Amino acid sequence: MRSFRKFILSSLFFAIFMILLMTIMWKAVTWTRAQLCYNPKAKILVMGNSRIQYGFDDSKIDDTWNVGLNADNYNIIYWKLKTLHRYNPQIQKVVLEVDNALLFNYFKGVEYKLHPYYWDTMDFNDWISLVANDRTILMYPFDWMKILFPIKSVYLSVSFQELGIGGYTILDRDKLQDAIQEEKNKKHEQKIPHINMINDLQLNYLNKIIAYCQSHNIRVEFINMPSYPTKKVKHDNIKLHEHITKFYPSIPFHDYELLILPDSCYGDISHINYKGANALSQFLKKDIKK
Repeated sequence: MRSFRKFILSSLFFAIFMILLMTIMWKAVTWTRAQLCYNPKAKILVMGNSRIQYGFDDSKIDDTWNVGLNADNYNIIYWKLKTLHRYNPQIQKVVLEVDNALLFNYFKGVEYKLHPYYWDTMDFNDWISLVANDRTILMYPFDWMKILFPIKSVYLSVSFQELGIGGYTILDRDKLQDAIQEEKNKKHEQKIPHINMINDLQLNYLNKIIAYCQSHNIRVEFINMPSYPTKKVKHDNIKLHEHITKFYPSIPFHDYELLILPDSCYGDISHINYKGANALSQFLKKDIKK
């Protein structure tokens, strides 16, 4: 009995110690958060995964702020939105990537995603959802604690992009022909499946993003970035429009997926490179700023 009580007390003290340690580390990491997450010029927030990160050059369009990042799911985008809006109440519009990679797929086990800047925007259900659907993201604390750059920002100049939250990134890649050949090889091996079913977790958080924006008088618009127009891309784009029309008929949808661009503008089938981002900006200036 005495040993059991000792075990309980030891476990309790250990739990208290870990909570205190995590709290101290979180305070240290978020010490300069308000400063680094403040962008007074931004009125339009552009959010999504790598297709936004590499394809939307916000330096060419006034008042826009690209915070897209590779493998961002809608849950991450939701927490990011709440975090950035806290420090940028001037945000008037969110341009949100809605494409096949996000709506029909969930990127699992991306351990660097759980940025400490988001922790106080997450509620109990958010943590439960992570444990239920993507618990591997919790298994790499040294990746998602993001200790280095936030602490470094206390005494050195650190950019928002260095924090691992997102930002336009120049993609100097020219692997379109390799990607096309790889897809052809897959066709010989097996039939490439087409999308057919929306991911429930993604849909749930997409709806949360929309609800948050509506409750804070932020306009929401959808965007789909250019892809090289293969047969599969064209087929899946039709299915995407069917779902957007069904679930979100009142939300403007800027679909550039089948925009005709020179081959040199593509980094691969799904991503445009810096040349493509430059070409696309001419269309974005007219549509996004309208």
